[in-house]
Amino acid sequence: MEELRSLFSRGNYKELINLATKVLIAEPENREVLYLRGVALQRTGNFEGSLEDLYQALRLEPTNLLVRDHIRQIHRRLVGQWHYDMMNDTPRNEAYKEAIERIIEPGMTVLEIGTGSGLLAMLCAKKAKHVYTCERLAPIAKVAREIIKRNGFEGKITLIDKLSTAIQVGSEIPEKVDIVVGEIFGPALLEEQALYFFHDAKERLLKPGSKFLPNAARMFGCFVECPELSRKSIVKEVYGFNLSLFNALHDDPAVQANITNYPHTFLTENFDLCENIKFGEKASNNQIKKVEFKKSGILTGICQWFELYFDGTVLSTSPNAPSTHWNQHIQLFENPVHVKKGDTLTFEVRQFSDRFSVRAIEIG
Repeated sequence: MEELRSLFSRGNYKELINLATKVLIAEPENREVLYLRGVALQRTGNFEGSLEDLYQALRLEPTNLLVRDHIRQIHRRLVGQWHYDMMNDTPRNEAYKEAIERIIEPGMTVLEIGTGSGLLAMLCAKKAKHVYTCERLAPIAKVAREIIKRNGFEGKITLIDKLSTAIQVGSEIPEKVDIVVGEIFGPALLEEQALYFFHDAKERLLKPGSKFLPNAARMFGCFVECPELSRKSIVKEVYGFNLSLFNALHDDPAVQANITNYPHTFLTENFDLCENIKFGEKASNNQIKKVEFKKSGILTGICQWFELYFDGTVLSTSPNAPSTHWNQHIQLFENPVHVKKGDTLTFEVRQFSDRFSVRAIEIG
């Protein structure tokens, strides 16, 4: 034990983890070793492994406040504040509820990608024969399982502690499902790799000809002047010191914000960044587009928002729609430029797996 404590005090976490693993093979319920390895895993970024050790240590010593504090630290890191904004997002919840109640039929089996609190899985379970839902993050899966049980759906919902890409037909699920439901979208739509996960589900887990909820999306943009938001993601000079090299650490600087809360001017009409995103299909190609400025001003970035389509129901994150937890995604340009009414901007829309990025080509 003294060697483990010494490694811990010196911050030699890799050596500590290796040694503690050997000790735990012989003494699997050694509380102190579980705690030391758990904290070492936490400090080296293996939060899920850390939680396994810390939960085990807490089970062996429920009154240990130090263990509880480390568990709380990891929960705060893994479960962001946005989860609560999302769960209380009425436009989002209403869109999913209406579509689920309209489209899911008795006898259907459902796969939900990304359990979260279990809300969407329980809405599906009210009509479906059975719901399979998956959640990779251990602390979220643990709480969601209890929520599902407390609300009386334990027999109709199977929670799988894996990514959907690790689910196998005949193993975690008995057969392919009738419908895939997912709310794995960020403010710029694609941050949570929705295209990748839905395409994989279509190829392996979904019956031929079956549906996704939502089934499609559309991405919009508008060039904007909003210097206050630029200061949240781009730095130039402070007290005479040039700090601009720090911007190299921030690829495609952007912020999530409700743009209507900040002084701003929309410099162009709204336009499509990508008008036909079909879930289950692969990403589309990059595009060259051209818009005309309707107002003069300083071009600081592009405000982006999306619409989700549920075979009839539409959920929008537009600045003109009821506010959602996503707000808007504002991509910021490191070097703002003056533009005049009547100028045109030719630009490239590049679609990555996790975002749309706009690159100006020419102002004329």
